[in-house]
Parts: sequence; structure tokens; C-alpha cells
Amino acid sequence: MSESDDSVAAFKKGLAQQSAELSDFIIVCGPNTYRVHKAILRAHSDYFAALPHFTEGVTDSMRLKAINDGDEDNEGCDDAEAVEKMIDYFYHLDYFVPAIHSPQPEDNANQSASLGSSWDVSKKKKKPKSCRQRPTEESPTRTTRPPFASDGNMVMHAKIFAAAVKYQVPGLRTLAAAKFREAVRVNWHHKTFAEAARIAYETTYEEERFLRDTVITTLDRHGNELLKRDEIEALVKNNGDLMYELLCKSRGISLDATADPELLLRCAHCDQTLSEQAKVSSDWFNAL
Repeated sequence: MSESDDSVAAFKKGLAQQSAELSDFIIVCGPNTYRVHKAILRAHSDYFAALPHFTEGVTDSMRLKAINDGDEDNEGCDDAEAVEKMIDYFYHLDYFVPAIHSPQPEDNANQSASLGSSWDVSKKKKKPKSCRQRPTEESPTRTTRPPFASDGNMVMHAKIFAAAVKYQVPGLRTLAAAKFREAVRVNWHHKTFAEAARIAYETTYEEERFLRDTVITTLDRHGNELLKRDEIEALVKNNGDLMYELLCKSRGISLDATADPELLLRCAHCDQTLSEQAKVSSDWFNAL
């Protein structure tokens, strides 16, 4: 290794999360203490950049009140593990959480096998898609590559998303939303889905659609199985926003405030919304 390479490596080590030699700020959350760098926090978070702690001469530390941190009132408190992953993101532009997996139900396993085999048939002639085919959960732009492995940890990604919103970290917000969506896609049948959905609704504002849309779409698509579960029944009954949005989804009413409020029409066979050009078809009917 050349001398210049050694210098670059030493510089990176000096700014690395594991090194406290050049740190100039301390964050404490629950049992954890993090020696960090103001410049790194400024680059990622408008929240931290605006703090008076970042003014010269002010104590260079702050304590984030963690859930169950010696106080019965947990409202507004932080999940210590989510904060840890947020700080990981500051330094590595990524984070990793423990994997949670469970056996897939037969219908979902068959669907996954079908999707997996589709990547091997590029030489085969594709059949035209009819309106009787219900769309898969993957959007058209995502079907060009095989689905990547997901850890399936819906709850943790929801908590990290909430931390990203609270501390105004847009990059982490986008990443956590994508990881949450993938975790739900592969693990919606897991018992932790109800808890993940609760977190998504209780820790975000109505305008934050990323997690909420994933939850609603999943409940709408797999409702025949999910809505029979006691924990899902309790979740829906105790959350007015979720109940209303699920009803809107089932009736084809957009939750986008900027969308045309005109009533949507849906296909009687595949449940897709009706385009203007197809309204003359006898196979379509008004959702109401």
C-alpha cells in the first residue's frame, strides 16, 4: 500500500464510527453512548444541525429519552435500537437488523415460486395480460430483477422510519420505507405484522404515506387471511385512521389529497381501477 493510500485509510479511520479520537459530540440514549461528529450529523439531519448544542461554547452532548427509561410516560420517547441504527446510517449509509422469518402459507409460497421461476424464462414468449389477471404486489418497474433477500423485520424498520422522520433524516427515511415494504412483502403472514402496522400508524402523521400505504395495500390484498386474526381485528377496531383508509382502499377511493375526487370504477374480475377508455366495457361496474 502506498503512502497516499495509508493517509486516506488513516483519515477514514479518524472519521469512522468506531473511533472516538476526533469526535466532538456525544449522544446518549438509554444504556448507549455514542461519540459522534457534528459535521456528519449536519450532513444528514436538519434536526441536529439546528440544535443550539451545535453552537460553539455550548455543552457538546445531549440525551435522548428512551422508551422505558425510568419513566412510565413513553410518549415522544425514542426506541434505543432505532437510534443506534440511525447513527449506523450516518456513517455507513445503510443499516442492518436481525432477520425474522417464518414458513410461508401455501398460497404465498406458490406465488413466490412462480415469481422466482419467472426470472428464468426470458427466452419464452410472454403471454398478453388480460384484465382478469389480478396485479401482483410488485410494481412494473420492480419486475425487471429478482427480489432481493429481505430480513423480514417489519417492526424494526417501522421504528427506524419513525426515528428518521422525527430527526429529519430524508435518506434514512427513504431507505427504511423501502426495507419495510420488502419485509412486509415477504413476511406479511408473520405474527409481527400487526405490531408493525400499529407502529406505522401511531408514530407517523397522516401525510406520511410510505408505511401506511404498504400496510393498507397488504391488508386489502390478504384480508381474507389477515382479518381473521385476533391481533389484526383488535388493531383495526382500535385505530380509526386505519379503519377509514382500509374502507377507502376497498372502495377504490384515493387517499392522495391531490387526486381527482371523482369516484373510481373497478373491474368486476381483477379489481383494477377503470380507465376512461374502458368505461364502455360491460365487464366493468361501479364500485359503489
